[in-house]
Amino acid sequence: MDVYVTGATGFVGAHVARALASRGAAVRTERADLLDPAGLEQAMRGCDAVVHVAALYSYDADPRRIEAVNVSGTRNVLDAAARAGVRRILGKSRDSIGVREAARSAVSTRSSAAA
Repeated sequence: MDVYVTGATGFVGAHVARALASRGAAVRTERADLLDPAGLEQAMRGCDAVVHVAALYSYDADPRRIEAVNVSGTRNVLDAAARAGVRRILGKSRDSIGVREAARSAVSTRSSAAA
């Protein structure tokens, strides 16, 4: 099975790519910008599956950049996969991306109060 892994140069993606390869998958890890639909489609051509783990994880990045990469980028991955004929897509949840300082403070305050 040919699998394209987004974010394969990152911490999670590198582990995912190695695990897939150790199980016999032909893993593609070429870098493609999540905001470049044509580049994504080209990277996915001929793949049976896509594992999408790329994201912008940052407390300091501009929130508009975080949204562009994580929301529009994920949409681009899905659209590119459809255009490339990819039949399987696995995505990693990113429910905590973009948590700002105020949210972190609120969480730590609640945690301290519960203790």
